[in-house]
Amino acid sequence: MRWLSSLVLALSPTIAVAASPFPGGVVDAQGKVAYLASETGIDAIELETGKVLWRSREAFIPLTVSQKRLVALTRQSRNSFALTLFDGATGLGRVYREFDLPRWTREVQWNWHPSAEELTLDWHATARGIVGPPKTAQGRVRLDLSRGQVQIFPLPDPKPPQRLPVQLEKHAVRWYQQIDQVLLAVVAEESPDSTPTKRQQRLVLRSWNLLNNQEAAPRELIRGEYLLCLPDLDGKHLWIRDAARHDDATLPQFWSIFSLLDGHLTARAPVLAGTMSVTRIKTRAYCLSTATAKGMILPGKVRRSHMLYAIDLTTFKTLWSHSLGSPSEWEKFVPGERSLNP
Repeated sequence: MRWLSSLVLALSPTIAVAASPFPGGVVDAQGKVAYLASETGIDAIELETGKVLWRSREAFIPLTVSQKRLVALTRQSRNSFALTLFDGATGLGRVYREFDLPRWTREVQWNWHPSAEELTLDWHATARGIVGPPKTAQGRVRLDLSRGQVQIFPLPDPKPPQRLPVQLEKHAVRWYQQIDQVLLAVVAEESPDSTPTKRQQRLVLRSWNLLNNQEAAPRELIRGEYLLCLPDLDGKHLWIRDAARHDDATLPQFWSIFSLLDGHLTARAPVLAGTMSVTRIKTRAYCLSTATAKGMILPGKVRRSHMLYAIDLTTFKTLWSHSLGSPSEWEKFVPGERSLNP
């Protein structure tokens, strides 16, 4: 296969380096260029300046970056899709593997999981009729980033939802993650200074060694009336703010950014209305916000407009912003998940 040999040459000269998730897309391993899903396709953005390096109308989901090349999902026809390789510098693309979904497909849910070695893309197709249960089908596309090999096979039945770890069953869990043999969790507790007339809560970082089930000393992160949490896409930080109303609404509001490894406050960032996804790279914060856009997609469905902001964490000033428009094909975008109505 000619496409396979060209892909191996493109991806295999050196060990692949995993890209990182980024608000609205992915960022290369060096943290210099982000590839974002936009209204017109994919935008490649230079993070230092906010400059648009190139745009592609062919692709609609940036999946991962390997060896300075973007792997993205493109659409060939109504129910035919392809994994496409884009040159990170020029945006020139090359389709190297197509795959078809059932002809009856009306809605598709995509879930993808990139790593340094491979990219796994799962699809779930649905078609709902007037009567009877909906038609469903699912499959998996796996790309080996070092060998350039693609496997396509049916997806097994979904596993039952993962149970909450027993250590967390009696806690009000806001976030948790297992790293090697350590379980980390941020839990909400009633604050010691809470009163019947003014309830206060606090967020506490707790950790357990799963080898011996021993809990380390907890660390209090923050206190407030109505604490909101937003996980950083780097998986290492948690953004927290008190959303309770204040007497002076003109005062600026800030996120407190805590390390999830030791619970220390690492930085603060201004609150932007409609923030839905965030990450921190060195001394900058990148926030994806959403707002209601003019016009309607369908009766009863509000169209959303998305904007990416780059913020200096030292001065709290917005360095640049980039509009991603009002994507017409999708209404929900979270890392690793996307809905599409063919």
